[in-house]
Amino acid sequence: ERENDFLNVFNNAINEIINERPDFIIHSGDLFEYSRPPTKALLTAQAGISHLKNEKIPIYAIAGNHDIVMKKNSIPPQILYKDFGLKIISPKNPYFIEKDVFIGGAPYSSSYTSKHLVERLQNIEKISSDYKKTILVLHQGIDRYMPYEYEIKIGEVPQTFNYCAFGHIHERIVD
Repeated sequence: ERENDFLNVFNNAINEIINERPDFIIHSGDLFEYSRPPTKALLTAQAGISHLKNEKIPIYAIAGNHDIVMKKNSIPPQILYKDFGLKIISPKNPYFIEKDVFIGGAPYSSSYTSKHLVERLQNIEKISSDYKKTILVLHQGIDRYMPYEYEIKIGEVPQTFNYCAFGHIHERIVD
């Protein structure tokens, strides 16, 4: 019953997005609860993403910690939806341009790889400097917002972006 509640909320969110007609959507990680989601969840996500594509509403996403299989060279389940219009921000594709808006970021990285994450963020910040509108998408614990469990410090997050879509924090923060 709880699974059905989540799937219904997802479908309702898709319908609300279509009613609002945004220029694009950003999903900042944890599309699924598990890195190997149940078939019903996979099919629901596929139908929703496909519906957005049919409505010509682009969607950009990163993998969160729940989406990642902790094995070398593994890929998140979001990869299944590339042909359905989902644009995945990844180490290989760290940014996209949508209607003159720079959308860049990185998927979840463990604290063991945070040094590499900081280097990637610095590169993304340099590339974004040519754009007036910039969005940073991350799924990380950040010390200022999650002092008990974080992967990077707030000072390591680029400060030049107009908007930051941070998953993993699970609350709206104006900072």
